[in-house]
Amino acid sequence: MSIYARLFLLAVAAAALAATGCGDTHVSLERERIALNKELMSLMNSSKDFNEILDKAPQVDSIAARLENLAERRKKLKEATAAEKEQINELRQAQAAEMRSHAEAQKSKFNPQSMLSSGIPDIAKMQKFTQAGARLAKAQMAYAPEQVSGAGGAGFLQAMPSFNGDGAPSGGGLPGAGLVPFPSGAKGSSP
Repeated sequence: MSIYARLFLLAVAAAALAATGCGDTHVSLERERIALNKELMSLMNSSKDFNEILDKAPQVDSIAARLENLAERRKKLKEATAAEKEQINELRQAQAAEMRSHAEAQKSKFNPQSMLSSGIPDIAKMQKFTQAGARLAKAQMAYAPEQVSGAGGAGFLQAMPSFNGDGAPSGGGLPGAGLVPFPSGAKGSSP
């Protein structure tokens, strides 16, 4: 068998292995998710102004599609072992620290004045970007529901304020909760 035939068979086998998701572990999928988040951060950081960010909607949508694929692959795995959960937690903590440092570095770049320096944003672009962002958020929730649902994690939904019977926040949760009154009987104000 020629070297080219062997290389071809090796490439086909590798592609088949990648396509079926064989060899996936919770840790390997978490590393892929972190790589997608880094790609997203890089994408956003490369934008000079708000209009450039809005132009990135197709790329954000592509990242969301790949994250949806990761979520499907993760669903096929058995529950993570304690060791895997610990590794994932360490990876997530390292990623959170990196994201905080990037956010601090970007604060001055994206203040209200500089964000609108290129003019009023196009509403159609805003809608597309919002749709891509919503798809990304949904994919993130599908991938790691424990981070948002409170199923053993300290997700952000646990920090949301609870509501009392008249639709007003009860004061728990986010800093400043209860500062914006909700009218009684407003839609979605039931407990």
